[in-house]
Amino acid sequence: MMNALMYAMHPTFDELSAFADLSDVGGKKTRVGRHVSRCARCRDTLEDIRALGIAVRASSSEGAPSGLWHRIERAARGNSVSQAEPRETLPPDAPEWEIAPSLRPTGFVASPFRARPVRWLIGVAAAVIVVGAVLLWPNGRSLGAASVSRLTFSPARPVPGGILSVRYQPVSWLKGQPRLVLVGSSIGSREVGYRIASSLSDSIASLQPSPDGSFEARVRLPNDFVALQLAVSDSASLEVDTDGYYRWLVIGGTPDGRPSLVSFRASAEVYRAFGDLNRSVQPRQRVDPADSLKRYFPSNPAGWAYSRSQPGSGSAFSRLVAFFRSSERKYLSFHEALWPRTDLSADQLHDMYVFANTISEPGEVNRWAGRFAKEHPEDPRAFGDLVDALHQLELREPPQLADSIRPWFVTLDSIYSLARLDTVWSVRDAYMTTNGISSLLSRYADSVTIRAWQPRFEGARRLYFWYWGFEPSAQRRKLAERDWLRAASSSCVRPAGKFSVARWGGDWVTTCQRDRVFAFTFLSQARLLDGDARSARAYADSALTAPLGTSNCARYFRVYEARANANLALGDTAAARADLVLAVAIWPQDGARRDSASALLGSRFNASAFDVATDSTRRAFAACASRVDIERRAAERKRSMQ
Repeated sequence: MMNALMYAMHPTFDELSAFADLSDVGGKKTRVGRHVSRCARCRDTLEDIRALGIAVRASSSEGAPSGLWHRIERAARGNSVSQAEPRETLPPDAPEWEIAPSLRPTGFVASPFRARPVRWLIGVAAAVIVVGAVLLWPNGRSLGAASVSRLTFSPARPVPGGILSVRYQPVSWLKGQPRLVLVGSSIGSREVGYRIASSLSDSIASLQPSPDGSFEARVRLPNDFVALQLAVSDSASLEVDTDGYYRWLVIGGTPDGRPSLVSFRASAEVYRAFGDLNRSVQPRQRVDPADSLKRYFPSNPAGWAYSRSQPGSGSAFSRLVAFFRSSERKYLSFHEALWPRTDLSADQLHDMYVFANTISEPGEVNRWAGRFAKEHPEDPRAFGDLVDALHQLELREPPQLADSIRPWFVTLDSIYSLARLDTVWSVRDAYMTTNGISSLLSRYADSVTIRAWQPRFEGARRLYFWYWGFEPSAQRRKLAERDWLRAASSSCVRPAGKFSVARWGGDWVTTCQRDRVFAFTFLSQARLLDGDARSARAYADSALTAPLGTSNCARYFRVYEARANANLALGDTAAARADLVLAVAIWPQDGARRDSASALLGSRFNASAFDVATDSTRRAFAACASRVDIERRAAERKRSMQ
């Protein structure tokens, strides 16, 4: 397979585990550290690794039960008494045993390819026919725009401007409501990246109760309808029902009732992005638009590019199926058919870039992203694709890396204005793309090019501010400070007409509250860098007292560090020591936290007293988290029984 011979796009799990053990200062200088700073996927994995370490260290194991060793000895004595009688010893003149024919050595090894060749060929031919039928013959159940579930709708393939009838059978916790809300968000023809990550969607209709206990609604679709994601919420947005961790999917069709390439492709692209964000969740969506694309539009690479299915493994038949369904084999087929053509659309080029990403081929990613940027510079996706491809090239660290990257700055310069990075979800998270190109420029561009690019970064309307707060760069701090102030002043009240579409209703509010805590923390750091220690402590206090919908057992460790630094600047050593104990107790696996506390306190650092206080605080955090988890599980059980 090609991807076995190439360097993977992301660091491996082992590399991320090793990186998790490094200090903040040492880790940022590594290749993995540079990648993690720009990759949300690897950053999530890293947080999972660190959280697992915290959970293991917070757990305690009970000793062996009393009397265990006595029971083992008693069982051993009983077994020795009840052993079988020894076998009879044969006399010296007894004949040797004959070796069974099946065990005699032979120079011939039977091969299934040589034994019964006619039957084998028939079996292979039958397998090929079955596989071909499975792959090529349209199946109504897998290709329909909806299947039997709690929420159904008609027509199966609605058209722009048409009427959609929706029927919903409520789950136990939504039964008996006077009305429910049908929540939806449209999928445009170019909904690229992480738009689906938004946890708020529009209310599009009221679901009214029917005599049989179901709820019904009629929705007029917009004239530019392509596809639609649906969820059901109560009127207060406290409870939400979705199709697993996805939403119900309505895919548009053509006026004559046929499948629509535009609708299926847009749906597949968004659903793949959502799966990337929630890779730990087993999808239960009944409709896989990528699978339908493979069958309805087999000559289009989109179905393979956005597929989330895995090849079979295990039995010989499943391996044979995997061979015929090999993504690498299909990629080569599409490459041979499409690369020589001069009339490829922007969608085809972008899909081949995504396909190369799917099979983890950085070289091919760079090939298609470069061609996409040159042939369709007007497409807003081209800029982000090329930045990502250059980042992958950097991870491979080939010879003359700088010479390979520098020529692309001219192309990036020419298409930057068309990327629409000032629109939050136009291509992908603005931070990821903006930070990606700024990192490449800082390492490989000359000073003139860097100065020319700097004003452009101020146009990115939404910067991923909580990660920028870790870097004391005055330029980055000023760029992000407006975002911190905006988040800190947010009321975290759900906007009118908007409803949560997270699996549990309060997710948007919780995220907003978390962002406020981060914003207060980084504003505290910024004020301390400006020399205003009192304002720094005030912001840190706000970070510690701001409402937070998740467990209030502890706040983020940087909150306590920010207040400790402010207290030290104000001469309050005792308060600073207490804050540093909290910071180290929350993040005990990072030895740099304790080293940092020792350096900050200097001669006032009492190692034994500090460690005793830290251990006590850590146990209190673990006990609190355990109680919260028990309460959460009890609430879930209660709701499931309603």
